[in-house]
Amino acid sequence: MSSGINFLGSYSGIDQTTIDSLMEMERLPLVQMANQKTEYESEQNAWRDINTRLDSLMTKVRDLQYASVYQSKAANSTDSEIVSASATSDAMNGTYEFQVDRLATSSRIIGSKVLAEGETNDTELGVTGSFTITNDDGDTETVTLEAADSLSTIVGKINDMNDTLEVSATVVDGRLVLADDNTGARTLTLADTDGTPLATIWLDVTDLDVTSETGLTAQFSINGISVERDTNSVDDAVEGLTIILGAETEEGTSESITVANDTAATVNKVEAFIAQYNSTLSFLQEKSDAGDPETAGSAGDLAGDSTLQRIISSLRTMVSSSVSGLDSEFSNASQLGITTIDKYGQLQLDSSELTEALIEDAEAVKNFFHDTDAEGEEIGLTAKLENYINSLIATGTGITEVREDGLQRSLDTLNDRIDAFNDRMEIRETYYISMFTRLDVALQQAESQMSWLSSQLSSLSGLSTSGDS
Repeated sequence: MSSGINFLGSYSGIDQTTIDSLMEMERLPLVQMANQKTEYESEQNAWRDINTRLDSLMTKVRDLQYASVYQSKAANSTDSEIVSASATSDAMNGTYEFQVDRLATSSRIIGSKVLAEGETNDTELGVTGSFTITNDDGDTETVTLEAADSLSTIVGKINDMNDTLEVSATVVDGRLVLADDNTGARTLTLADTDGTPLATIWLDVTDLDVTSETGLTAQFSINGISVERDTNSVDDAVEGLTIILGAETEEGTSESITVANDTAATVNKVEAFIAQYNSTLSFLQEKSDAGDPETAGSAGDLAGDSTLQRIISSLRTMVSSSVSGLDSEFSNASQLGITTIDKYGQLQLDSSELTEALIEDAEAVKNFFHDTDAEGEEIGLTAKLENYINSLIATGTGITEVREDGLQRSLDTLNDRIDAFNDRMEIRETYYISMFTRLDVALQQAESQMSWLSSQLSSLSGLSTSGDS
């Protein structure tokens, strides 16, 4: 059984500090493995980040594949407060003259004043009974009143039925006001069903003090053609246009809406693609940069990686080379104002040149970026880029994921080596402690034996001296 006494270093001078120094030398290979692990992790993170950047670039590439991008229309009004519009790609280019004679309004019932001096919307009315509300579609709901109800609670009960009736209630100057949520010549009918609560809360339309207004239709003209609709938002008068009526025009005047190709929307999409392309390319080049040999840590995480170099080269070639087999007068991005501005392959856009091309032939511009051939295969610049980027980032087969997985396997193997090495180091340290402890014990025992021998020799010397005397 151990005595618990620590002899380490007590005689030999070899203590834990000495053992720590020995172990530091023994662990030198671990430093190399840790550095290798950091390198693997940096490379893995770099490929993961590259995947993210390429995925973002893919999104911008696909944004340029929609025909609507090149067929966008803009509708501009001479006075948007009177009449405005939004246009789809189906709208015909041209100018439309509008005269707005009347706006559509909602049917309303405005009650007489209910509250007396000093009363509020929360004052209990003491009214009981029930009445129905029926809208123009024939939907009916029953409102039941209790003595404790106030104007506020009555409004709440009616508004709780809005999903069915599409009728809203409010209180204005102590009066109940009911309004149809829809506009046009629609009916709004109230009828007592239990007692006469409508008269008590001053909503009986037979009372002269209660106002019942039937909604009006909107009346306007487009290029001299009279139009009447139930709402102020009209999407069936001119194909591709949703017209919003906001106010009546003055007598004898008109406002116009001009529909034209929205080249700005297309330019914005191309600019977004170029910005993402430049950002992605810069990031790839940063990761592949060899750096300054005299400056530690200046190299990119994937410096010298041939796969990454090929990706950079392929992307640059695709955007700068001609695209064949297109039904378009454009075969190169430079014809649309997209050019390379430096040795790193960064792109810039001459928006005026692209705008001019869109005005002349938007379909040809679309076909350059994306089209289908006679066999139904996708062609064009974006099709080339999409196919290539997909080969890089596709789940399970993409190059970036394959490289990430390969590095993960290397990390797993290295972690196993590190764990095994640490286990050996623990055994080694235990061995050193045991060995030097035994040395101290042996030295102690040797010292004890030397003391005993010295004592014996001294005793013998004393006896010899005594005999001579």
